[in-house]
Amino acid sequence: MKGSVTKYNVKGSSRPKWRFRLCVGKDAAGKYLYEGGAGFAKESEADAAMRKHLATVEKRKGEAPPEDPPLGEWVTRWLGTYAPQSCQAKTLERYFGLAKYLTDSRLKRCGPWRRRPSPNCVGRYSRMPSSQC
Repeated sequence: MKGSVTKYNVKGSSRPKWRFRLCVGKDAAGKYLYEGGAGFAKESEADAAMRKHLATVEKRKGEAPPEDPPLGEWVTRWLGTYAPQSCQAKTLERYFGLAKYLTDSRLKRCGPWRRRPSPNCVGRYSRMPSSQC
């Protein structure tokens, strides 16, 4: 694994900060994946943090990635965690109603509702195909 420590300037401050960046591998499409940290006062602090992070990445390497929850569970968790910060009360009420519809036991036999949520296929969950139920 490759890593680097670099210096950067913060606007409005005369003191530079240090950051690290690690290349942790490639995804399925062959694109490099990076992890890092920033805001260190000294280069040695950034280097120590990079080595510590590298050890955790190496430890994670042998583990299987965590499995994504089904869509209904994911939506319910999202509503409880992130939606209250950015949605109005009436919108939340509507979202909870739709989540209840998503997690209804009669719909669980339908294919699309059992799928795992993916960032690049959000549109697939907008409507339930009537031919599969």
